[in-house]
Amino acid sequence: MPEAENSAAAKLEALLFAAGRPMSERQLAKLSQLKPKEVSDSLQALQASYTSTGSGLSLLRQEGKVQLVTNPTYGPLVEHFVKEEFAGPLSRAAMETLAIISYRGPIEKPAIDMIRGVNSGIMLRTLLIRGLVERKRSSSDARTYTYSLSMDFVRHLGLAKINDLPKYDELRSNDVLERFAAAEAGASMQEGESNDAS
Repeated sequence: MPEAENSAAAKLEALLFAAGRPMSERQLAKLSQLKPKEVSDSLQALQASYTSTGSGLSLLRQEGKVQLVTNPTYGPLVEHFVKEEFAGPLSRAAMETLAIISYRGPIEKPAIDMIRGVNSGIMLRTLLIRGLVERKRSSSDARTYTYSLSMDFVRHLGLAKINDLPKYDELRSNDVLERFAAAEAGASMQEGESNDAS
């Protein structure tokens, strides 16, 4: 692959990896600042490269969109990993994300990230795969999604509705987040003062 073509393909590969979802060639062209033909040619070159090297990755095309996926050849291996990864108990980070969605949902990923202070992409994927949360297009911005508890999970908890969660109204209020943010800021400030003193 020529260097310029390789660079364009690498850009698209990075974008598709970071997105973790199907994207149109038009979106890829806009984000990568490449011409539509460059995008099309680079995607073909990328797929050819995956095929010729026996890569664990592949490109899936569906309904005018393309997504970076695992090579179907390694399907059994990936399936085994997914079962192992998602059969055990939830991690503390996943429980934290689930709690935020429970009391603040429907909520967009940037808001979850802001509350947690870290990227929640992997945790959201875990919860989606386990069927604990569901994702819908945001009514305010079609480019983003909102996350809420799945009805199956609400039934599993033995609740008639989400509002029946303990202290639902109290924990859903904005005051709780403001107090939490203030406490976190105070703790960070005290830690900084302690480090300065030492």
